[in-house]
Amino acid sequence: MKQISTFQGVTLPNPPLRQAQEERGLPSPRTGEEFLFHAKARSRQSKGMNLSAKVTDERVLDVRFDEHSLIVDLMDGRTISAPLAWYPRLLNATPAQRAHWEKCGGGYGIHWPDLDEDLSTEGLLRGAPSARAA
Repeated sequence: MKQISTFQGVTLPNPPLRQAQEERGLPSPRTGEEFLFHAKARSRQSKGMNLSAKVTDERVLDVRFDEHSLIVDLMDGRTISAPLAWYPRLLNATPAQRAHWEKCGGGYGIHWPDLDEDLSTEGLLRGAPSARAA
């Protein structure tokens, strides 16, 4: 499994992910401090109150497989791993069919045209198996 570091509760990308993003001409992942930003809430009730929010980007960067898992790298440096058993079409597909994927839904989805399979990062983050696997 890849080494992932954490800074103030924010998971940071590992060096191979940083290299993959740079090779694709994408911006390098941010450091922990850059993930956090501060905004001052100005209202009658909360003058001068500081709010912190985590900046996330749930779009797909890369998709790969190991013997038992679907592994999806997100643009913000997180990695999602789910059992292939949850996705029967992917489980029964050849390595070539699994490798032939494309981004869809503005980068928030993955489509395998040879398999007629579609997954969203939202569903993956929720831990939702395919309806056919349930």
